[in-house]
Amino acid sequence: MIAAWAVLGELRRLLAGAESALTDFLRLATLWTATHLPGVPSRPALRTRAYSVTIKGSGCAAPGQTQRLGLPYQTRTGARLSVTFSRQCHTAWALAWNTHIGDVLEVSVPGRRPERVKVADTLEAGEPLFTPMVDGSDLTGLHACFKPADGRHTECVHR
Repeated sequence: MIAAWAVLGELRRLLAGAESALTDFLRLATLWTATHLPGVPSRPALRTRAYSVTIKGSGCAAPGQTQRLGLPYQTRTGARLSVTFSRQCHTAWALAWNTHIGDVLEVSVPGRRPERVKVADTLEAGEPLFTPMVDGSDLTGLHACFKPADGRHTECVHR
């Protein structure tokens, strides 16, 4: 039997270009999980911010439209951090995985408000964590930072 989480993860990736569709899918996936997987508690309010990327038009994260800016960076806690750039939308966002509850991911460019997201629960800790997009028309000074839940060392990658 294929693991339910693997199927849900694949479906989530297929819907990455449509934020509202992704939100609807996650709500349905949570309902399905609560009714089909024994021992998984029902969640009355699904947190979707960690999974969503603010889309400035369709296809920002479509295959062939994105470029990873450098190699993934491994933090002291074992989390991995990378930054992605969309050529089509001229935006960038940070991505982290292997995170823990309470970890914070932030991406920023000079002169703009930073975008951040915090891992709220075990469901979010088990999935890739995306920040909302920032303006990527000038990547000079772009940086992404990982702040572990334990409050120790903040680790950043710079462009």
